[in-house]
Amino acid sequence: MRCFVTGAAGFVGGHLLRELLDAGHEVVATRHRAAPREGASLDARVEWQALDLLDATAVERAVERAAPEAIVHLGAITFVPEVERDRAHAYAVNASGTLHLLEALRNTARDARFLLVSSSHVYAPLEGSLAESSPLAPASFYGLTKLAAERLAEHYRAEGLAISIARAFNHIGPGQAALFAVPSFAQQIAEIELGRRPPRLEVGNLAVERDFTDVRDVVRAYRLLIEGAAPTETYNVASGRAVAIGALLEALRARSRVAIDVHVDPRRLRAGEQRSVCGSTAKLAAATGWAPQIELDASLGEILEAAREAALLAR
Repeated sequence: MRCFVTGAAGFVGGHLLRELLDAGHEVVATRHRAAPREGASLDARVEWQALDLLDATAVERAVERAAPEAIVHLGAITFVPEVERDRAHAYAVNASGTLHLLEALRNTARDARFLLVSSSHVYAPLEGSLAESSPLAPASFYGLTKLAAERLAEHYRAEGLAISIARAFNHIGPGQAALFAVPSFAQQIAEIELGRRPPRLEVGNLAVERDFTDVRDVVRAYRLLIEGAAPTETYNVASGRAVAIGALLEALRARSRVAIDVHVDPRRLRAGEQRSVCGSTAKLAAATGWAPQIELDASLGEILEAAREAALLAR
């Protein structure tokens, strides 16, 4: 199957390309400004294109030229503080960029399957396990941009296009930027072990609970959703359990080669953070047979080792 992937130069994109290639698919990968990461994204089998999602004409031409059988739309601004710095730009990329891609699908690739990668941020901030039918009321502007993209996808799906939506909960794995909590912890530990910083971890709110899945399990779900067996509907991609950020930190500290103290940095705290987030995976499992395969503890070990390697190379 010939696959067209937007936002492929990022953390999830690199893992998705590897997943698609290993499954025998052809891949056309797009990026905006960032260079492709090392690994599968530099595989000679990947056809790379630069693409600005805000240029509707360029998007349509790229899709027409690629002639895809499946499209995975990862391209978005996903880091919440970055969204808050420029809401107008984030909305344009996340919503209008999706519209441009959907129009290209409608005009030039009507038979392709389309997967919009959305977010758990579209849900209302409710306690308990969130199912696809749970109320939608984003508490963040980022969530609002993703819900807008979903509404657009639903409209085009109603017009007869084969569109699925994946609501991704938190995911982690090797290669994730240290902007996020778990890779930030790992990077700090690696630098402390090398003596580059004092033995003190700077952290945010450790009490909140989130639903974490290894990114390699996440992209496997994406592949299954475009391969044709699952109905074109909306699916959560999650582990099904909530874990405190503090528990992840302690698991990483237990692997540290030196003693480390913890310090809460007020700058890392976010106002109005939801206490606990957890997603139901029953619908995805029933449609595809998917279930997480990589244990959280194994993910954390690989993340720390990757951080140590990166720290050594940064010398």
